[in-house]
Amino acid sequence: MSETTLKRILAALVVVVAAWGGFTLVSGRTGSAAPSADPVLDALASVEPAHLDRIRIEGRHDTVELARSGVAWTVDGYPADSAAVKRILAALDLSTGGDVVATNPANHARLGVAADSAVRATLTQGDRSVTVLVGRQGPSYGMAYLRLPDQDEVVLLQTDLRGALDRRLDDFRDKTIVAVDTARVRTVEIERDGATVRVSRADSTWTLESGAPADSLRMRDLLREFSRFLATGFAEAVPDTVDRSVLVRALDAEGDTLAVVWIHGSESTRWATVPGTETVFQVPGWRADRLAPARE
Repeated sequence: MSETTLKRILAALVVVVAAWGGFTLVSGRTGSAAPSADPVLDALASVEPAHLDRIRIEGRHDTVELARSGVAWTVDGYPADSAAVKRILAALDLSTGGDVVATNPANHARLGVAADSAVRATLTQGDRSVTVLVGRQGPSYGMAYLRLPDQDEVVLLQTDLRGALDRRLDDFRDKTIVAVDTARVRTVEIERDGATVRVSRADSTWTLESGAPADSLRMRDLLREFSRFLATGFAEAVPDTVDRSVLVRALDAEGDTLAVVWIHGSESTRWATVPGTETVFQVPGWRADRLAPARE
């Protein structure tokens, strides 16, 4: 091969490479890259999770409204579960961008962002409100499809928003019946069937009113329940068929009442009430027995 022929071949290769590079550059600028999710992100960024005043959730199960009350939150007027609220706020703190995965309305139902299948969340901060439709969870854990109500674009984001929002009213309510600083408890009284059992401690040893030592394991379990006595759900009222109730009272060293709980029923599911409130809590029988063990 002559030197002239070689130079011609090399020149042709340079032209081909340059043409391919130009085509790649042009095609990249005209649509090969995924569309940006900025519209959804911009909308959510217009309100700050830490400063939201209200969160209205229209879900598959219930429509609820979370409202800030000082440093705490309520849900439909009930005390809200702080962990449930924190989960929503954390899911709204979007630090990772996403991509538009669909623009055709025909895909809305499949992705769960159609108006009749999405979880609709309205976020309010002062006089600003943002509404977003939250669809199905994405292809991997902690992802969800989102859409703005007036737009067709569906965005896939790294967020736990679907799991945080798609819950029933009772899941957002605070299930804490009582929470006591058990280090202050010096006496526990249990009233059952017209009789009262009184257990007290001077230091770390618990004794019955007769002077006999109390079961230390039972008292440990009792105090654990008093530290945070939790319900599993709620009821409109204590059933009329319940004919047995137990009162448990915790007192401090001065004899002042720290907490009082009524336990109603004797089956696997029982009901708890606290004087001065109208809430009726559902509690499992084993938890009720730990808080109010029998005298023996």
